[in-house]
Amino acid sequence: MRFRVVSGPDLLSRNDPFLAWQQQRAEAHLWPYFRRYETGLHPRATAVSDLGEVTKGVNFVAQDYLSLSSHPAVLEAARRALRDFGPIAAGSPALGGATPLSKELEAGLSQALRAEHIVLFPTGWAAGFGTIRSLMHRRDHVLLDNLSHDSLRQGAPPAARRWSSSVISTTTPSAATWQASVPPTQRTPSWSSPRASSRWTPTPRSRRKAAVLVPSDPAMNAR
Repeated sequence: MRFRVVSGPDLLSRNDPFLAWQQQRAEAHLWPYFRRYETGLHPRATAVSDLGEVTKGVNFVAQDYLSLSSHPAVLEAARRALRDFGPIAAGSPALGGATPLSKELEAGLSQALRAEHIVLFPTGWAAGFGTIRSLMHRRDHVLLDNLSHDSLRQGAPPAARRWSSSVISTTTPSAATWQASVPPTQRTPSWSSPRASSRWTPTPRSRRKAAVLVPSDPAMNAR
């Protein structure tokens, strides 16, 4: 974690040691990341490194897991949406940003998932960050796995005054274990498995001191 925290008054140059280290690793072919594709997000793609090296092969990196971005029906729907509504929304969904298409998507997801309410986010990162920020308040407690996605880790501190990070066992812990790790002013969460869902145990407003959230969606975990 050598470069996790940087210091210095010059905002533009204080990351120079990290950039020099990154450049050295790239030149030694030890830097595993790249910044751009030369092709679309197809099952086979071409990637270009910061040094200009071109790699072609099967695409295991993009988050287009089902290759739907190149599906003819998806492309045609995108063309219709651009033609009818343009490339940008008027604002957030709460302030005039919804369209007939977004409301149709919400209704379809609500029916498919049997959920009463659906909230659309532009990215997975925004979903992790925004969900914590909207559900939790400063009196609440957020318990994170050490491998939780960055969006969850970034969303917890501003949302809740009490948050902690630890390795969560894949087996169901006893109530006594969690009572020992959570302050007595907060509710002990109830679940079938810590990795099965993100839920908290509500109590009547008159009795509730705080809520406990355990965000552990496997799709958001960085492995």
